[in-house]
Amino acid sequence: MHDVTFGITTFNRPGLVRRLVESIRLRYPRVRIVVADNGNVHARLPDDVEVLRMPFDCGLSRARNALIDHLQTDYLLILEDDFLFTEETQIEPMREVLQADETIGAVGGAIRGADSRVTCYALDIEVCRRTMRVREAIHRVEVTASGIAYRLCDMVWNFALFRREMLAEHRWVDKLKIGEHCPFFYEIKLAGNWRIAACSVPRIYHVPQPRPKDYLVYRRRAAAFFEAYLRSRGIDHYKRILPYHFEDDAILMPSLIVLAVGHSGTTIVTRMLQQMGWNLGPADQEFAEHATIRDLNERYIQTGRWDGRAALAALQELPQPWVIKDPRFVSTLHRWLPVIAKLASKPTLLQLRRDRDALRASYRRRGAPGDLDFRLDQMIRDRDRQYDRWPYARLTLEYESVAAAVMTFDLNRAQQGDAAGRATRDPRTRGSAMSPSTDCQGVTHDSSSPSMFVHSESGSGYDSKGRSWGHVDSSLPFGFGIESDSYVPQASECGWPDGSQQIDGSQQTGCGTLSSDGSDGSGNAFRGAAGAPTEADIDGWEHSLRRIYPDPFQIMDAPADKQSSHPNVTPRDREAP
Repeated sequence: MHDVTFGITTFNRPGLVRRLVESIRLRYPRVRIVVADNGNVHARLPDDVEVLRMPFDCGLSRARNALIDHLQTDYLLILEDDFLFTEETQIEPMREVLQADETIGAVGGAIRGADSRVTCYALDIEVCRRTMRVREAIHRVEVTASGIAYRLCDMVWNFALFRREMLAEHRWVDKLKIGEHCPFFYEIKLAGNWRIAACSVPRIYHVPQPRPKDYLVYRRRAAAFFEAYLRSRGIDHYKRILPYHFEDDAILMPSLIVLAVGHSGTTIVTRMLQQMGWNLGPADQEFAEHATIRDLNERYIQTGRWDGRAALAALQELPQPWVIKDPRFVSTLHRWLPVIAKLASKPTLLQLRRDRDALRASYRRRGAPGDLDFRLDQMIRDRDRQYDRWPYARLTLEYESVAAAVMTFDLNRAQQGDAAGRATRDPRTRGSAMSPSTDCQGVTHDSSSPSMFVHSESGSGYDSKGRSWGHVDSSLPFGFGIESDSYVPQASECGWPDGSQQIDGSQQTGCGTLSSDGSDGSGNAFRGAAGAPTEADIDGWEHSLRRIYPDPFQIMDAPADKQSSHPNVTPRDREAP
């Protein structure tokens, strides 16, 4: 590891930093270690460890910047003194991600806690109407040539490998003695010239340690410093969206294969599953289909040739839990069974069914040639045969229930449906409506709002937390967390805990991604449609879903004519699958 410097910040915890250094030397005996110590109780460390004695309580940000100033290698691994290297702590995968993608400036690893749970802490930061929200990142997963999976996000743990070039452009704010974490990554996002990634392969242990009262005196200032930063950016509110993702939740979430005749809502459902935590891998943006899997299916249909090795490799490369969809599965799924039998964890088959007359009308509107009735009946029979022969767990979803739920997410059709939808209201959704609101912090659902019903066999249905997935209430939209741990800075004059009014030497105003008046220019917030879906609604849903995802808040906050250029969505977000 000659090209990596291990940088540790510590404050009055000599026993912890000494244990960390010892654990590093067991794994990487010759790596360069630099410790930035801004406490007044110092550890006795080996002579080959370089120690930077900082002014007492100069702050975590200044200590990290000192590590940058003394950096002589291509990469800097940021560590905190209460970490401990174990056999799971491998830095090489993080370096591989940086070497594979030159646009990524930092890669965060995962942390194993005292309860043995593993968290990757891949988070996104969004600002809308003077409110900052931090939530789990959408699963924008990419894979290196050797198979290391990583997720694009905005913020990671302080166990992260940084590229030297990015640190030359972005430093921690010296005035933030603590509470510096979110501001540092938010400034990187605003600049828009580097991407951040999270990789769950390298894992470090977080040592549980009681914090003495004299230590907590300094630690508890974090909220005050963070609030001061928010005010300097013109942000009045901060909300953290829970829950965070545990990497070992994947064992409770089965991988899924979506089986359906075309025009049955497979893209909509697959994108929803992505929001709930399933990985699509290298799926395309238009149809959410894995290109390699689609090509294997197409070649078998056209030529009768089947490449089982390539099929197994495609599945093994997908980060679990994964979901794959391809309407061609109605003709090819039986060829995948020997491949799936070789997997350690067997996927669940998710069948989508749609009314035959609605399917026929959808194909006819798109100009399907030939004897449509014959071909449609054949596809439906093939789907049913594939479903019947599936030997593992399986589920069935009715398209009409999905369509009613998706109506909640489409702003255009919600507004149009207020007039048109009421005239053709289906008895199943009688009285359902979304109340208009100007508050982008939440959505109010009518008590009779439509719900999704899922037919589950063998007890195989799960939601994103491993619970039985027999019924999903639309009052908790797919993948949406619960806003909690929120606080509101006082609307007083912006000032830092030390009494100054400035950040980096100049007064900062405005909200970064917001307009000068603190708004994003949108009119009314999200308003849902009442009534049953029309055929025009059904035709546009898949296109609408691809347009409004990946940012759920964009659905609620952006006007229809600005959804493709929302100020809170970076080019990276718009390009994400």
